[in-house]
Amino acid sequence: FDAVIYGEHPLGINILGTRESVSSFQTADFHTFYNENVRTDRLIFSSVSNLPFKEVKRLADRFLAPIPARLGPRERLPFSGYVRHDRVEKRPISQAHCLVGGPAYPLTDERRVPFFMLNNILGGPGMNSRLNLAVREKYGLVYTIDSSYSPYTDTGLFGIYFGTEAKQLNRTLGLVQKELKLLRDKELTTSQLHVAKNQLMGQLAMSEESNSGLMQLLGKSTLDLGRVEPLSEIFGKIERVTASELRELANEVLAEDNLSILQYVPEK
Repeated sequence: FDAVIYGEHPLGINILGTRESVSSFQTADFHTFYNENVRTDRLIFSSVSNLPFKEVKRLADRFLAPIPARLGPRERLPFSGYVRHDRVEKRPISQAHCLVGGPAYPLTDERRVPFFMLNNILGGPGMNSRLNLAVREKYGLVYTIDSSYSPYTDTGLFGIYFGTEAKQLNRTLGLVQKELKLLRDKELTTSQLHVAKNQLMGQLAMSEESNSGLMQLLGKSTLDLGRVEPLSEIFGKIERVTASELRELANEVLAEDNLSILQYVPEK
């Protein structure tokens, strides 16, 4: 799906490779990739534990200090020129799979947090997401349906995924598009907005209860933003989101002319 959205841009390259390319890898290829791409000035060591800070630092210095320094800028090619696509591919599969999505906001955009909330309302992990209620619970057309938002340093990716019987594909896609239209056309009520804010803040708070999750969150925030973004700051941004703002974001990112569609259907 990344290739559908980003085309020939590096973000659109299939990082899994092909059977042929993976089979051709030699030890020297891994050394070359490591030397050309791993920069020590972009390494982050994140730790969440009961160990004293001095002990953590001692261990980090012991194992990381011997790594030779690899510095220097590595330019990133900005993404531009998005073109919407509708693509249908036949595969030797038993059910149909569909992805709907398009470009979204980057990490540094102030609309990032509000759009996280919009995505959570539409197809987040909660059983009360609009897509889950409208497509799975009401009609039983899918087992899994969700939406995701991945912000990068200079762009972002929004996507919806579902799998269903091939004969139900068009009907299911129509229901998805109906939910997208509702978000574009109708603002959330005060009560709906309140529930959405509390749910997202609750999910974020629970994610910090896991040491491994918190460790990754702290490291990623430092790597992406250059600092740790405290939960209180994120909560403040969530509290300031308005219903009209969410509708505005929906009309921009969830607009029909911004969303590409990729369908995998059975060969027979």
